[in-house]
Amino acid sequence: MKRILLPVLLSLMVVIMSACGQERTTGNPSAPASTAEGDATEKEVIVLGTSADYAPYEFHKSIDGKDTIVGFDIEIAKAIAADM
Repeated sequence: MKRILLPVLLSLMVVIMSACGQERTTGNPSAPASTAEGDATEKEVIVLGTSADYAPYEFHKSIDGKDTIVGFDIEIAKAIAADM
């Protein structure tokens, strides 16, 4: 019984583990937002999620009457985005 059970379990494990390593074949999530090459009219968007409760890292500030999130983390994110 053990001689049959072990190969069956190993085969099942190989099948399950190979399904975990598949790559997506439809769409490219890292592709630019623009579909035409050289089209500079569209910009890519980077979304930053934060909890703006911890000054000086990130906090709310009224700038020109608009609630804006500012701080160290926001400036670092802007620098990274500009470098990309």
